[in-house]
Amino acid sequence: MDGDPTRRMQNDPTQVQGNEPLGEERVRERIVEEEELATRRELDERVRALKPWAYLGGVLSILAAAAAGVALFLLFQADGRQGASRDAVQELRGDVEQLQEDVSTSTEAAEDARREVRSLSDRVEEIEGGGDQQADIDGRVDQLEQSIEELTQDIEQLSQQGNGGTSSP
Repeated sequence: MDGDPTRRMQNDPTQVQGNEPLGEERVRERIVEEEELATRRELDERVRALKPWAYLGGVLSILAAAAAGVALFLLFQADGRQGASRDAVQELRGDVEQLQEDVSTSTEAAEDARREVRSLSDRVEEIEGGGDQQADIDGRVDQLEQSIEELTQDIEQLSQQGNGGTSSP
């Protein structure tokens, strides 16, 4: 602090920009807000990281379907030839089966990505709804503080009564 006791820390959560002290309640709110913001940023980053994989799965599915369509078109195309040989048909069937497997894998990967995005969205909603819980906690803390103050006053009164009754002039 550079040896100057009157200088306040710049990032002190108990201070606002005008160096005015904040109440305990506002400090708690500000800390919770900062934690929520950090969590939201983390979830946003995860969602952004999953989007390209979901798009890739969709693109691969479309490409596999297109390739299967081309293979079938070539299989049934009749432009003066008598037909495809058994080996060519078997090879095309193998290619189509491989494409179907690729489509299935891509579809599963896309669905996994969608589930992860849904899960992260649910977590964001849960965090955003957490303000009610914080308000409940703050209310309970206020009640406890009030109870402590009342007990302290009762103790002081009892102490004064005890001192007043035992003291002699």
